[in-house]
Amino acid sequence: MDVCNICSGGNTGITPKTDISQCTTTSIHNSLSTGLKIYPNPYENDIHVEVAEGEFTVVVYNTSGLEVLRGTFTKAADLGANLAQGIYMMRIEQNGNSATQKVIKK
Repeated sequence: MDVCNICSGGNTGITPKTDISQCTTTSIHNSLSTGLKIYPNPYENDIHVEVAEGEFTVVVYNTSGLEVLRGTFTKAADLGANLAQGIYMMRIEQNGNSATQKVIKK
């Protein structure tokens, strides 16, 4: 996690920010995060990801920062059934906006 609380570095493909002034508050209130639903969390079988509308991409990283799942979906997706029990960082991207959420598989 960088200073903006974003999973970065390693194999994530995201360059870590090192100065708090590099963080933006506008991304927290973008259209993606206001219509985003991720549940249940923690989950046992599938986790449901839903956006208000349109196509979105989900990228899931393990605690080592390795990408373990990636997919593009329209409006909603049920995923994560094949992941081992553990803690993951889920990044949802849509129209240049992104949101990151910690998810736990029981």
